[in-house]
Amino acid sequence: MIYKLILNKHLQVALLFLLIQQIIVASSTYFIARLAQSLTEESISILYMVLFAVSLVAVYVPAYYCVTNTERAKYDAHKLYNDNFHTVFLGKTYLLSSDELQSTATTTLAQESNYTLETVIDSIFDISALVLNVLFNVLVIAWFLDGTLLLGYAVGIIFASTFVHFRRYALKMAAKTDQQSRLNLTAKLLTVGITSLFLISIITRSIIVLFKTALQQRRIIALNPHRYSISTQA
Repeated sequence: MIYKLILNKHLQVALLFLLIQQIIVASSTYFIARLAQSLTEESISILYMVLFAVSLVAVYVPAYYCVTNTERAKYDAHKLYNDNFHTVFLGKTYLLSSDELQSTATTTLAQESNYTLETVIDSIFDISALVLNVLFNVLVIAWFLDGTLLLGYAVGIIFASTFVHFRRYALKMAAKTDQQSRLNLTAKLLTVGITSLFLISIITRSIIVLFKTALQQRRIIALNPHRYSISTQA
């Protein structure tokens, strides 16, 4: 269910265009390296200069499709979650008797779900872009300079992965705490907002009643000016 919700077809298309984009970025690194190599030989390679310029412009074509398909992936994920939420939660009548569960679930659907889905999709896209960018550029640089550079990057990746693996429980608890804090804050703000609207409506009604009473008194005085003038003089 999670894979169907997050890794939908639009996100897969976005990752495909991301791969194309990073290949173009790595090719620009290759072209600029070849151009620099030609300069050391006291000649300028027009071919690599043109290819480098073209790669700087061509990279925006897959970038456009990456952005559009990522936003479509967010929309589809939220729509699918919304449909499943209504089927699972709103289809069970015994859950409707709990006001606290209703307010929590409604807040989760309205606020937390959208934030979580967008954050997960953005994280998948950003991590994929980072990994592909580093991988392709390191391969190009190691090809031109020294292949032993790959060993250093491999050791760094292993250490980073090990750190994340042993800290996964702490990261998971921190994420849950942050999520619950946002959920509680949203629920409290919703309660305060409803209470404020209720008080404002009561105050408004009181002001309207006082205004109507004063207006009626003025009408009575206007219809009987002689009577009220005598009572005033007395």
